[in-house]
Amino acid sequence: MKIEKCKYYNDAQTACSLMIDDLVPIALCTKNKLKPNVDWGGGMGNSNSLYSYFYQSFLSLFPEIRGTFFLPFSEHIVNNSNGYSFYNPNFDDFVKYYLGVGNFELAFHGTYHTRLDILHGKANYKYEFASVQMEELEYYKGIISDFERKYNIHLQGGKYPGYIRNEAADLMIEKLGFLWWSNDQRLMINKKSEHNKHYYWGIDQQVLLLPVNLNGRSLCMKLLQSDKKYVYNRLKQILQREKIVNYISYLVDNGLILTIQEHFQNLRFDGKIQHPNVYTDVFSLIDIFKLLRGCDIYYGTNSEIAHYLESYDYTSIYVENEYVKITYNGRWGRPFLSLKSDVSALRDMKGNIYEGKYKNGMWIFNELMDGEYKACQCSL
Repeated sequence: MKIEKCKYYNDAQTACSLMIDDLVPIALCTKNKLKPNVDWGGGMGNSNSLYSYFYQSFLSLFPEIRGTFFLPFSEHIVNNSNGYSFYNPNFDDFVKYYLGVGNFELAFHGTYHTRLDILHGKANYKYEFASVQMEELEYYKGIISDFERKYNIHLQGGKYPGYIRNEAADLMIEKLGFLWWSNDQRLMINKKSEHNKHYYWGIDQQVLLLPVNLNGRSLCMKLLQSDKKYVYNRLKQILQREKIVNYISYLVDNGLILTIQEHFQNLRFDGKIQHPNVYTDVFSLIDIFKLLRGCDIYYGTNSEIAHYLESYDYTSIYVENEYVKITYNGRWGRPFLSLKSDVSALRDMKGNIYEGKYKNGMWIFNELMDGEYKACQCSL
C-alpha cells in the first residue's frame, strides 16, 4: 500500500486566504446619516455600509472565498478635524454581526491599534506594539480571555498593527499562546522571496508564521482620461498587470500560499485614502480571484491554513504491508490533514470504514485522525 501526505487540503495546488485589517466599530456620518461606504465596518449590514457594498460587489460573486478579519478590541484613533460625526454601534452587536457573516474568522489586531500624538505640529502615529513591555503580559492575557469567553470563540492568531513591534512584543505573542501570526508584509509583498513560505518562530519555535504576499490593489487599472501622462501611465499599468499575473502564477505553480492583504478602512480621518482598501480595490480583487478560479486552490481562513500546515509538518506516516499508522505531535489537539493513497478505503481498529475520493490518480482521505488503519480494498 502507498499512502502519503497531501501538501494542501484535498490535494490542492495551494491555499488562499483574504486578510482584511482594521475591522473597527466606526462609521462616518453627515447630517446624522451614514456616509456611503466610508466606515471601517461599523455600518455592518446597513444599506450604505462598506460591508454591504463589499458583499454585493465582490463576496457574493466568489462564495468560495474564506479569510480573516483583524479586529482591534478597543478604541481606535478618532480625529474630528474634518467635520464628520461618528456612529459607534454597540460593540456586542458589532462583534456578533461579523461572527455571523460566514466564511471569515476574527483574529487579534491589538487593543487600541494606534494612537496619535502631535509633535512640533506634525502627526506622529504610535503603534501599540512598538513600545510594549513584558509587564503588560497579564493585561493582554486578561482582555483576550474575557473576549474569548464572552463570544465563545478562541483567537488562534493575529497580526501587529502596521507590522510594527519591538522584541518584547515578539516574546509576548508566544507567551499569549497564539498558534499562528502574520509575517511582516514588507519582506515579501508582491515579490518573490524566501519569506513566501511559512516557518516557525519564537524561542520554542512554536508559532507558525504565515506570509503576507499579495496586495489586493495590485491589479487596479483606473486612470482618468484627463491625465496628462495617460498613455505613459496606461502602459505602465499594463506592464504592472503582466508582472502581477506572472507573480500569481509563480505562487500557484510553486505551491506557495496566497495571502491577500486588504483593509476595511478606505477614508482616513485626515481625509486621505487608505491603501489598500476593499472599496477602491474591488475590481482588482475581482480580477485576482477570476485568475485563481482556473486553479485548484484550497480557500481557508488563516487559522484553517495554519492548522493544516502545522498538521502536515507534525504528522508522521508509517506503512507496513496493508496497515498504516498516523501519529500527530502538534499543538492543535488533533490533526487537520489530507492523505492520498492507491487504495480506495481504510478501516480503523474499531471497524469504521473511510472511503477515499478519487483525484489525480489517487484516493484522497480528508481529515483522518491519528491512529491505525487497514486497507480495505486491493491497490489500483
